Amino acid sequence: MMPVLFLDVDGVLNSEAWMRSGNWRGGKPETQLDPACCARLERIIVATRCELVLSSSWRITHQRRNRYGVQRPVWFERMLRKAGVPHARFVGQTPSLSFHRDRSHEIRAWLEANPRHDVFAIVDDDTTAGTIHPGQFVRTDGRVGLTEANAGALVWLLGGR
Repeated sequence: MMPVLFLDVDGVLNSEAWMRSGNWRGGKPETQLDPACCARLERIIVATRCELVLSSSWRITHQRRNRYGVQRPVWFERMLRKAGVPHARFVGQTPSLSFHRDRSHEIRAWLEANPRHDVFAIVDDDTTAGTIHPGQFVRTDGRVGLTEANAGALVWLLGGR
């Protein structure tokens, strides 16, 4: 199995600085994503050949299930490709268990439903995403998004070159 990266969006692929810059206003949805952060995500994917699982609140948008019953955020995959991440491939999204639980429970539920994925990493600006799997968690600073240091840590966790 390919390694899996649980991907948050706000605070990872965009940042407070990016949103304040005004570069995204009035544009297409993919302009909400910081090109520098997207370029780092693309390098992670290429270096590790990882697949993605959307763990962001962006996943709550209605998703159709494929013929195998899997919800795959194809719309976000297309958006990432337009934003400069051509190798993005989503294999699913975490379930929405409850807004009272932290994301780590949703990540654990996805892993339990997909037990063949034993190499994974989590990237999020919210510390609760890593409470169950702290050794697999890379926290970003929501003010700046995904940095080179974060990307390097994720490549290492995902076994990349």
